[in-house]
Amino acid sequence: MAELILTEEELNAQTWFELPDETVGKLTKYSAAKMMEQCQGVAGQRDQTWQFAMMLVMVDWCMQAGAQGIEQVIHNFHNATGEHGDWKIIIERLPTMH
Repeated sequence: MAELILTEEELNAQTWFELPDETVGKLTKYSAAKMMEQCQGVAGQRDQTWQFAMMLVMVDWCMQAGAQGIEQVIHNFHNATGEHGDWKIIIERLPTMH
């Protein structure tokens, strides 16, 4: 894999939204390749990494909404393997333990 070289301006950007589309594409490709590289040969680790990343996004979404929890129902879920019925996703903040 090629080395990712960023300009000083790109390195100092607060978010990827401030970067040119071409740079974001390179960062995305580089990040995905690094994730795949780290997960090679470890059965299921790649899927667990993606699942955890999705969960972090959902928790952040809940926090930004100012909610202590969210329930989301997906009706009639289907994908390439067929129809799989209804699903409920629950995100709930737990009490902080110190």
